[in-house]
Amino acid sequence: MKRAWFGLVPAFALALAACASIPYQRITIDIPALSPVAIEAFREIVVTEFAESGPDPDLKLGPAFAEYLETEMRRVFKGTVSRKGRTPATEGAAVDMAYWKSAGAGLADAVFLAGIVGLVREPQKALRQPATPKDGPFDVKDRAFFERTRFTLTFEYLLINATNGRVIQKNIYRETRIFPGVEQTAEFALFDFLPIVKSRLFAAIFGKTSAEQRYLLIR
Repeated sequence: MKRAWFGLVPAFALALAACASIPYQRITIDIPALSPVAIEAFREIVVTEFAESGPDPDLKLGPAFAEYLETEMRRVFKGTVSRKGRTPATEGAAVDMAYWKSAGAGLADAVFLAGIVGLVREPQKALRQPATPKDGPFDVKDRAFFERTRFTLTFEYLLINATNGRVIQKNIYRETRIFPGVEQTAEFALFDFLPIVKSRLFAAIFGKTSAEQRYLLIR
């Protein structure tokens, strides 16, 4: 048995050498995304003006989100993207099948994108650690503080079948960002949040494109 086994070694080595001599090129290809909700089965996405939780009189979150997502969805969705109506302000009405079925009258093969958004601004003061006094925590002399602003965004969305009012998909995201200083505006923070929301929302609706490697034999 030992002789037979050792007799295979030269043949195996020759096979490996032959394969190694074949030129090839390694390429990366993008595998098309697969929608978790089969969004390609619909012909239209209707973006509603989102409701606001704890509305800010100086910042219209609902229209800003609707306008941004409507524009970005037109870049990736092959069907029609439109804007119509508003998401009811109360959570109970937001998932009311009868409400959405009525709102979808006249729409064929369409889904509503509805949602509730909120942005909370919290000015904060923090202690610079290198300046902490060595003689105890209650000696505040020469202690150095700096100010910052913490923004927390809450975004809840619903994808609703316009024909029967059923919720196809629902999720909620929370994101926090901290900016130096207390003069940071909510408008500036919003522009920082929007691409993050888009990335998560589009992955949930349209799926993620994956990259895989393949080997192309060259003859």
